[in-house]
Amino acid sequence: MVPSILFNSVLLLAVSIPSLAQTSDTTGGNCTIFDWDHKAPYLREYPPMRVSGAKTCPQQNDKNSNMTCALTASGDELFPALKNVTGLHNGYWPSMVEAAVDKASYLAPAFNDSVIVSIDQTRILQPGQSGYLNLTALMFCYTGALSNCTGALENGTGVEFCAPVWQHKYIISGRWQVVNISKDEVSKYPDPYANEVKDPGESAAPRLEQAGWMVVLGITLGTILL
Repeated sequence: MVPSILFNSVLLLAVSIPSLAQTSDTTGGNCTIFDWDHKAPYLREYPPMRVSGAKTCPQQNDKNSNMTCALTASGDELFPALKNVTGLHNGYWPSMVEAAVDKASYLAPAFNDSVIVSIDQTRILQPGQSGYLNLTALMFCYTGALSNCTGALENGTGVEFCAPVWQHKYIISGRWQVVNISKDEVSKYPDPYANEVKDPGESAAPRLEQAGWMVVLGITLGTILL
């Protein structure tokens, strides 16, 4: 079934740029320097992920004429930074990127190794419509080569490093999609956050850290730029 797509909360439009070929080996190694190729960063998308359970909005009748239904997503989600060299054992490679690139080129306030997002979104289902909510988040990427390498990794190995795109005021960039399904399929898509345990004493204030650490953010609404 073809998804019905609604756009919102998108600050940047992703472009179709192929990633570098996946590089892997059986032993790997470590590199401490990222030689940036000085090309501008570009946007890529994380795989679409379902962020709500499915529901059906009842058909119109004399009692609920023109009544719409809220489709709500609520929970916490982590988006990690990604690399295409699987054998790179340096767990703090986002710091290598920060040390190498021009920070004025960032498409987010920092190049973080992960972002935990508090999802709180609502979309509208029309009478008779069944569906669930998807999120396709954005990442920004740099390319270059690795150097000062040990182990099986060679100096000059090409690499692509990507990190989540978020903005000031704690907006995560992405594409929201209402995916249409049949009424009979609703039970197949439960709420992915139904068993999530909430800490009532947890502060609602976001926690921002530097690369190599974790970032806790919230999602608010934005407008797509065309």
